[in-house]
Amino acid sequence: MYKKIGFATCVYLVTFGLFAQNNALKPLLQQIEQNNPVLKAYTHLNTSNKLHLKTTNNLSDPQIGAYFLPWGTHDDGDYTEIEITQSFEFPTVYSSRKNLIKKQQKNADLSQSIVRQNILLKAQKQGLLYLSLRQKVLLEKERLQQASKIVKQIQELFKQEQVGILALNKAKIAWIQAQFTIEKLQTEQETSLKLLENLNGNIPLDLKNLLVENTTEILPFEKLWSDRTVADPNLLQLKQQALIANQAFRVSKNQSLPNISVGYSYQGVSGANYSGVYAGLSIPIWKNKYKVKAAKANYTFKQQQAIAALNEAKVMYEQVYNNYMISQHNYTKYQQVLDTLNSEPLLFKAYELGEISFMDYYVEVQYYRDAIDTKNELKKEVQLLMADLLQHQL
Repeated sequence: MYKKIGFATCVYLVTFGLFAQNNALKPLLQQIEQNNPVLKAYTHLNTSNKLHLKTTNNLSDPQIGAYFLPWGTHDDGDYTEIEITQSFEFPTVYSSRKNLIKKQQKNADLSQSIVRQNILLKAQKQGLLYLSLRQKVLLEKERLQQASKIVKQIQELFKQEQVGILALNKAKIAWIQAQFTIEKLQTEQETSLKLLENLNGNIPLDLKNLLVENTTEILPFEKLWSDRTVADPNLLQLKQQALIANQAFRVSKNQSLPNISVGYSYQGVSGANYSGVYAGLSIPIWKNKYKVKAAKANYTFKQQQAIAALNEAKVMYEQVYNNYMISQHNYTKYQQVLDTLNSEPLLFKAYELGEISFMDYYVEVQYYRDAIDTKNELKKEVQLLMADLLQHQL
């Protein structure tokens, strides 16, 4: 019973720490959101798309026509006719289409939110990778210092003929490998930083305060999924497209009503003229045939598509959540064991005191270092999975 409580507490604390690092990236993400060139460009594109949608509900242009008929056989003067007309759809079409445009504009905003969220998620993951690499570099520098110290010690022992050439060669190889590892990690760290700065519009980033803590507790899956369904623009867009299809169906029904034309007409000859109003109706027999049925079928399709896509998204999200919980559990176990063992310092002390040979020390310490590296990889994996889980909070 107490073991279970203790383990649950450790998981809780580890979760706090991992969420802290993710939330610590907020200043970085805010800076990238402000400077990212793709987001800047998409803002203008979204404005253009929304304005273009408004043009789909404009009235048709008025028409002006005139006749002047001076030729021919007539005794009562030249004939003149002027006509000004304005055609428009049935009034309910415009109000229905206005609602459609509002829904389409909201969908355009969701598309922009999706682009924004994808860029920030990419930046967040890149930031986590940068932090992981920075931690690895610090760890490997400590190992390099230890390897340098050991090489010097063994060289002295070799001079005194207390160790053989194999032990010396092994120490030198370990020292060289530590140098190569640091060089490789530093190159990867520089590349990671350049990728972050590229997302920031090639503006230099200050990453000194990247680890400011701000803890958040992880939620149960159903609560996380519930939050995601009302915040994730990808899921909201599925529902929005069904609403758009439904409103398009209503517009199509209203378009079955007759179009209307009104205007002013003037007709005149020498000494006499006639003027008055003009009105006309179009009879919607052929133009909208099958359009209402097609719009209704499309609405039904969008409804079913949204339901299927949401169900699939939930399954995929649950898989990420389960992977996160497994990785978190494994990371916690590794952390618990390694924190209590403190084996590497003890091994180094035993080597310095001459209790074990260098060969024994090298084999044993490599075993524990592999375990530490595995723990750090699990930590990075947990953080990346958590970024996917909390993508809707960006």
